[in-house]
Amino acid sequence: MWRDAVIPVALAALGSVELVSLGVPRLSAAIAVEVTACALLVLRRTATLLVCTTAALTLVALPYLGAELDQPAAPILIAALASFSLARYLPRHRGLLGIVVLILALIATQRITMSPPPDLAGAIFVVAILAPPYAFGWLTRRLADGHALHTELLLERQEALRREAVASERARIARDLHDVLAHSVSAMVVQAEAAADLVPHAPGRAVAALHEVTAAGRSALAETGHLLRLIRDSQDELGLSRDHGLDQLDNLIARFDHAGLRVDVRVDGSLEALPVGVDSAGYRIVQETLTNALKHGRDGRATLTIVRTESAVTIAALNHAATCDQPVGGPQPRGLGLVGMKERVAALGGHLSHELVDGVFAVTACLPLNVEQA
Repeated sequence: MWRDAVIPVALAALGSVELVSLGVPRLSAAIAVEVTACALLVLRRTATLLVCTTAALTLVALPYLGAELDQPAAPILIAALASFSLARYLPRHRGLLGIVVLILALIATQRITMSPPPDLAGAIFVVAILAPPYAFGWLTRRLADGHALHTELLLERQEALRREAVASERARIARDLHDVLAHSVSAMVVQAEAAADLVPHAPGRAVAALHEVTAAGRSALAETGHLLRLIRDSQDELGLSRDHGLDQLDNLIARFDHAGLRVDVRVDGSLEALPVGVDSAGYRIVQETLTNALKHGRDGRATLTIVRTESAVTIAALNHAATCDQPVGGPQPRGLGLVGMKERVAALGGHLSHELVDGVFAVTACLPLNVEQA
């Protein structure tokens, strides 16, 4: 309210000083008329049509108090503010109704109070006083509406991006959960079956196998707990913190070795200081491919090659499939393993391919290093 009062108060002060300097016969009444008009304009944002029209019409009383409308400047400024407000605060062109009323009232007042009565030039003068402020108010309103629309669209876009980020994070956590559970449960099943076979004639080895089952179960619980904490972690909502990376490749290979899968590994290039996304995705891809080899491989062997260049990290895994008619290396056409790997690689701007040729199942993933990572 006080901001809306600044201009009307300034106009009231200007008009009062101006009327005093002109020596208007009925000074107090003339000042009261201008102050009343200015006081009404303080409320120009509410009941705009009524307030602004009434404020401008109040000025019509000035000629009857000895102050001609063409002498002081303050009434012209007050009328201009009323005209501006009619366009600025009323939708579409509803303010034109008030402008028409003001023009007719001012022309009628001039014809009554002026001698000789004004001609067409007088009417054009009145229109020239009210039209520019109205046009400026209309332009200001359009700009404000455009800014409001832009802000609304920006907020909608931000909300859409937030929902997309949430969906992407949920998919990432689902992939991680699948990788953890598939690897750990597969290892536990293999070790449990081996323990059952070893109990009759090698109980010591059976106990060792059961210890491996226990270790795999604890590891699965720890990794699952980590992923579930990420859902609630407001400080790491995108799950960018490091959990596992290719620097832990030796431990991962050792776990598969204990589970009964012999892996021939060749690493060309350093796997240190990789971007977090590439490092984590590479670890999960190796884990998934070796899990598939453990579950569906024919001879308990796999070959893993990791090559790092200046632009990418390439992971290639080979194993002999149990049958030659299963295009994904095992009897799980609805599994999420390959789907999850493809999503991981696609999220980093890379590509993944897999094929089954002459009983050898091959998976190749290329992870670019030139993608910005948090």
